[in-house]
Amino acid sequence: MYGLEEGVTITPPERNDATFTDWYTEIGYTTKWDFRTPITENLNLYAKFTAKIPFTVTFDMKAGSTTADLSDKTVFGGNTVTKPNPDPTPSDPERFMFTGWYVKEDGIETNTLWNFTSSKVIGNLDLYAKYTEMVKVKLIFPDQKVQESNTSKQAYVYHPDKIEHLKVAKGSTISKEDAAGKFLYGDRDNGYTAQVGPQSWTHEGITWDWNTPVNGDIELTAVWEDFEVTFFTGYREKAGENIISYIKGWYGA
Repeated sequence: MYGLEEGVTITPPERNDATFTDWYTEIGYTTKWDFRTPITENLNLYAKFTAKIPFTVTFDMKAGSTTADLSDKTVFGGNTVTKPNPDPTPSDPERFMFTGWYVKEDGIETNTLWNFTSSKVIGNLDLYAKYTEMVKVKLIFPDQKVQESNTSKQAYVYHPDKIEHLKVAKGSTISKEDAAGKFLYGDRDNGYTAQVGPQSWTHEGITWDWNTPVNGDIELTAVWEDFEVTFFTGYREKAGENIISYIKGWYGA
């Protein structure tokens, strides 16, 4: 005579179209199986499922374009829906960016972003593609140079006049780190680089406040202030050993 330990259950198979109810001893689902019951002979158990309700998920791409299949999808209640792939491309990619699929309620667009990983479909679902207007931030890096020598060579660490661009959502802010990340300086001859940005920025001659929302295309100009930097210039061979060589210099406004 054999028996299952008290409280032990058998994991039922998963179905997308139905929810598991319980284990029964006959196909007609009359008698539930009690897992504390000793097993004295071969036993068949039947999993009972309750059918899930099918729901329809629709996708409104609006003004974008995509090669993804956006036909209506039938999804059984309690399941997730697969995200269309690839994402839609805005009608004007230079000015707009796709930011996700959002929920429509009674035909009205909301700001509720649909999570394709965790959100479960519990009714008919209407999703629309949302595009965010972007603005351009033009970053102007004036020419700055630092020059120092060591015993082996004359090293020039510099950054020439340079212009970079950032794109941010209209009405959002940008950070000093976002802007500084576009700046690289290095040894002109050997290409060593490191990321160090300017100390401040101006817009139309006024120091830029990073808490200011960007509502249109703007230009920011880097302002250099004095600070000491150390530059790695490479390795020198001496008595079979590699010696790391550094130089120091100053960036000046």
